[in-house]
Amino acid sequence: MRLLRRLLRLSLCLVLGAALGGILLYFYQVLSGPPLQPWHRWQSPAEYHAAAGRIGNLDDYRRLEERLFSQLATLGASLRPPASSRYAGGNPLTAPVDGNDWNRTVELRPDGEPRGAVLLLHGMSDAPYSLRALALDYRARGFHVLALRLPGHGTVPAGLLRVTWEEMATVVRLAVNSLRPSLTRGRPLFITGYSNGAALALHYTLAALQQEELPRPAGLVLISPAIAVTPAARYSRLLLWAGALPGLEQLAWLSLQPEYDPYKYNSFPVNAGYQVFLLSRAVQEGLRALESRGAMADFPPVLAIQSVVDDTVTAGAVIDRLMSHLRSGRDELVLFDINRDAAIIDLFAGTRLQPIQSLLEGPAGFRRTLLTNRYPDRPEVWALEWTAGSNRSGSRVLGLEWPRGIYSLSHVALPIPPDDPVYGIGSDDRPSLGRIELRGEQRLLQVPGSQLMRLRYNPFHDYMKGRIAAFVERLAEGG
Repeated sequence: MRLLRRLLRLSLCLVLGAALGGILLYFYQVLSGPPLQPWHRWQSPAEYHAAAGRIGNLDDYRRLEERLFSQLATLGASLRPPASSRYAGGNPLTAPVDGNDWNRTVELRPDGEPRGAVLLLHGMSDAPYSLRALALDYRARGFHVLALRLPGHGTVPAGLLRVTWEEMATVVRLAVNSLRPSLTRGRPLFITGYSNGAALALHYTLAALQQEELPRPAGLVLISPAIAVTPAARYSRLLLWAGALPGLEQLAWLSLQPEYDPYKYNSFPVNAGYQVFLLSRAVQEGLRALESRGAMADFPPVLAIQSVVDDTVTAGAVIDRLMSHLRSGRDELVLFDINRDAAIIDLFAGTRLQPIQSLLEGPAGFRRTLLTNRYPDRPEVWALEWTAGSNRSGSRVLGLEWPRGIYSLSHVALPIPPDDPVYGIGSDDRPSLGRIELRGEQRLLQVPGSQLMRLRYNPFHDYMKGRIAAFVERLAEGG
C-alpha cells in the first residue's frame, strides 16, 4: 500500500511537472516571438466601449466611428509602417473599392421604395467588406442594406483586446432599430451573419422572441456560423490575466503577424477567441431555454451554409447544435465537400476523409444539400439533396467543377466571390491576396505558409448567392 501511494505521488508530480514545463515553454515561445507593434497597443477614446454610455442610436455610433477613423488616420501618418502594411499610405491593396470604405459601417439603399431590410454582420477580426458582394446583391433585389462594423473592428487589432460580445450585441440592436422605417407595412427583416456575426444574429433573434418591442427577423442566413468552439477556449481567461501583467503583454495574443490585409486583422488576441466562446455559450443556453418551453417553432427559418472542412467550426457542430433543433419546416443546410478527386485525395489527412453523407442521411426536419464530386476521377461537382423529413437523396447536375489546384473551401472563403478585387483571382491592374504565389526557402517569411495557401474566395459563390436569393425571395413573398 505504501509503495502504491509513493507511485501515485510520483505520477502526480510527473504530471504537474510536465504541465508546468509545458506552460513555461509556451510562455518562452510567446515572449521570444515578434515584438508588439503600435497597432497591437493603440486604444482610442472613440472606440465604443469607452463611450457606450453616450451612444443611444446608430447615428451616434456612426459619429463615434467617424471620430475613431479620423484618429486612426492620424496614427497611421505618424507610424511610418512598412510599405506592405494596411496602415501605409499608397498601398495598392488598400485602395477604395466602389467608393465605400468597407472597414466602416456601410448603408446601401435601393433606387425605389425598399421591399424590406437586410442587416449584415461580419465575423471576428473581419470588417463589413467580407459581406460586400452579398450586400450589393441584396440592394439590387430592392432591399435596404446595412453592413454594420462591429465594435473593435476595421481599425487596429488592439481594438479586440477589450471588446465584449455584449457590446457587439448592443450595437446590433441599435442597427436593427435604425432599419425600422424600412420595416413598416409588414415588410420583412433579414439578418445575414458570417462566423461570429452568425452567432450574433442567433442571439438577437432569441432576444426578439422574448421581447415584443424588438423587430423579429423573417429569416436568417448563416455562413460558417460560429455555433460552437473548442471547450479549451474557456481557459483562455488565464492568458488574459497573465497578459495584463507588466512585461507579459504578448501573452494576450494568440498570434502576432504583419498587418497587410486591408479588411481583416492577421494578429489575433486571446480576448477575441474568448468572446466567441462566451457568445456561442450564450446562444446554446438560449436555444436550450427556447426548446424547453416548446417554442422552437417560433424561431424563424434558417439557411445555413458551411464548408465540410473548416478550421473554425465543424459541419457536425452546425448540424448537432443548431439545425437538428429547428422546427420551422423551412430550414435549409448547404454543405460544400472537399475535392475528392482521386489524383489528390491521398495527400489529405486521414481524419478529413470521413464521408460527410453519414451526417446527412436519415430523416431530418430541414432540407439538406451537399455539393460534392460526381465522379472520383473528375472535378465535376453536383448536388446531392435530401428534402425535409426524408432519408432518400436525389441528385442534380449543376454544371460546376473544382478549379485546378483547389482542394477545398475554407472558413474565410465562403462569402467572397472569385472576381473580388481584394481576395479573388484579381486583375492585372490591382494586386489581390487571392492569387499570392510566393516560392522560396521555408521559414524565411514572417507569415505562415499555411496562411498564404488558404483559399480566400469561393469558386461556387454564384451557386451560394442563388440559394440565398431563392430563400429570401420565398420568405419575402410569404412562402
